[in-house]
Amino acid sequence: MDHGHKTRLKDTIAIVTPFKEQSNTIKRELQKEGLKDEELTCGTIHALQGAERKVIIFSPVYDSDKTEFFFDRNTNMLNVAVSRAKDSFLYFGNVDILPVKESLPSGQLARKLFAHKSNQIVGVSSFQPDEIIANLTGAKAHDDWLIRQLSRAQERVDISAPYISNLVLQDQAKPVLVAMESCINRGVSVVVHPSAEMNTEKK
Repeated sequence: MDHGHKTRLKDTIAIVTPFKEQSNTIKRELQKEGLKDEELTCGTIHALQGAERKVIIFSPVYDSDKTEFFFDRNTNMLNVAVSRAKDSFLYFGNVDILPVKESLPSGQLARKLFAHKSNQIVGVSSFQPDEIIANLTGAKAHDDWLIRQLSRAQERVDISAPYISNLVLQDQAKPVLVAMESCINRGVSVVVHPSAEMNTEKK
């Protein structure tokens, strides 16, 4: 953005995350794309040192609402991150974990994010148009879709589905297991998050 423009990327966009390890991971990925540390601010809220940016990208990391969010412990942390955005505050994470009805900072953020449908970012999915499905009917449709994604994965796949259990994986989803094995053999990390309830033996 320096070519022919007075505004530098570093002065326009900042990436904020509650955790240093996430910050380090993002920096490594940015470096792969040719962006050096000094070209873009990325870190915890302290990395901004009170400065503002036109665009703040927030990466919350959390993928479960079963734990207390680090940014809810200090009421100022999330508020400061939002207030540093002059034009846009972009939330890249699982919005389903945000407690809309709570008075916590994360709840206040949720109400702002969900206030208008136009707040949603659209058109950035890596899936093919015919694969953006609102509802997968039946186990076969689910398995076929999952197998296609496993065949395309390059680094890591996280699988979380209520219907997945030890019994299903062992007896009814052999093609999925084969696809997982093929994925792992290519060096891709496959992590399955099964349903705890379905994996509990009932007496």
